[in-house]
Amino acid sequence: MRSQPRSKQPTSRETLASSALKKGTRMEKDVTLNLHLSEDEIETIAHAVLNLRGDHFEAVGKSRRNPIDPPMPVVGEELAIARALQTLTGQVMEAAQDKVEAFLTTG
Repeated sequence: MRSQPRSKQPTSRETLASSALKKGTRMEKDVTLNLHLSEDEIETIAHAVLNLRGDHFEAVGKSRRNPIDPPMPVVGEELAIARALQTLTGQVMEAAQDKVEAFLTTG
C-alpha cells in the first residue's frame, strides 16, 4: 500500500470547522484500540483503551460464569469484550456530540 501524505493533526481543542478537509481530499489514519483480558475460573474482565486525536477513552466490561455452567472461556471473553466496547462506544459518541454542540453554540 502506498503511503499517502498526511495532513497536520489538529489538537483536540480545535473546532470541527478548522479540522474539516478540503473538498476532494482524503485523509487516512490508523487508530489503535487496546484490549486487555484478565480472567479466572469464574470472572473475565476486559479493559479497553482508545486514544483518538488527543482524547482518551477507557472502559471495562465484565462477564461472570454461573458455577453450575461448564467452563467456556471464549464465551466469557466475548461477553466481556462486547460490554467494554459498548461502553466505549457510548463515551466516543458522547464526546462527538459534545463537540458538535460546542460548534453549534459558538457558531
